Amino acid sequence: MCWRAVTTSALMAKTLNQIEGRGPQPMPPEVKGLIANAERLMGTPIDQFSVGDLRLMIGQNMGTEHLMPRALGVLELNPLVCGTFFPGDLLKATFRLPAVYWTQHPAHHERALAIARQALDILEARCARSKARFYKRYGTHLNEEECLDIDERDVKQWCLDFLASYDGSGVATR
Repeated sequence: MCWRAVTTSALMAKTLNQIEGRGPQPMPPEVKGLIANAERLMGTPIDQFSVGDLRLMIGQNMGTEHLMPRALGVLELNPLVCGTFFPGDLLKATFRLPAVYWTQHPAHHERALAIARQALDILEARCARSKARFYKRYGTHLNEEECLDIDERDVKQWCLDFLASYDGSGVATR
């Protein structure tokens, strides 16, 4: 389910530790879970990150500036990509970044807004297909809530919230 996006940047062959000029941090053997995974990923070349790895690090706002070009590239190909937990989990992690990130990175912000609109278009098309199939089979209509599964409804809401949190000038309103 996890896949790696193609990128040509030489920066992508480096680790976050190399980019940020820090060495690997020795971890006591009792450190496990999120902290251990994040530290392991700090020493992994960015071009070897899975979608789940991107989700984890962006969700923790670690190395975000360096990871976002890759994450946005993945999301532009498939906004509903499943990293670890559910379809759209990378999208959710991306949209939950602090507003200051988006104001400091306007090009990333524009790409993220386009991805949100793209995801809504995909969900709208899925909903229309579900409605048509249901009507053909049962002769009755589905409402908007019934045409998407729970994960898809969540993704739709995250996209709507992200789009609504910025005014037309790209200034954060949240």
